[in-house]
Amino acid sequence: MSALPEAVAKAFCQYCDWAQQCWLLRKHLYDENPQRSILNSPWNRHLFVQLEKILQEYWIHQVAKLHDRPKRGSRPNLTVDYILTEATWRMDTERKLRELREQLDQLSQTIRSARNRLLSHNDLEVILSGVDLGAFEPGVDTKYFEALRAFASLVHEEVVGGPYAFDDLVSNDIDALMATLGKGLKVS
Repeated sequence: MSALPEAVAKAFCQYCDWAQQCWLLRKHLYDENPQRSILNSPWNRHLFVQLEKILQEYWIHQVAKLHDRPKRGSRPNLTVDYILTEATWRMDTERKLRELREQLDQLSQTIRSARNRLLSHNDLEVILSGVDLGAFEPGVDTKYFEALRAFASLVHEEVVGGPYAFDDLVSNDIDALMATLGKGLKVS
């Protein structure tokens, strides 16, 4: 068992779940949507192009925040490293958490410059150069969220008991939205 308060473990898991829900929302609405053509109809295109950018930036920002330093001055941040450094874990649990953090680092390090220079600030040099910051290989995001779920579930199991139940209903919400948008529209 860890010395991490149960309320902190639960809050951490909720933030991990929120980051995943934000990612899934964008993924299901744009990347895996068999009815995506509805989003590109003349009535919807402008809104959904903007929404795609907003959702992309937002989920990346949520992930980046999970990888901030554990403390900023004297103020703690609820992050992966905070969970690792502020609790006393059993040796095997700490080893597993550190292994999972290494897996998480593949994406978090890639997006850090985009977060620091474009999502949290309007870095003039980057804006004028048109450099694409934060790009990653296909599938890296999926692997990240698999590792994040494992990390959060292990924390939850050790502190609260049992794995954390992530919200996997985003695809249902997208299906309902697409059904509503598709009513009466004939898209070829």
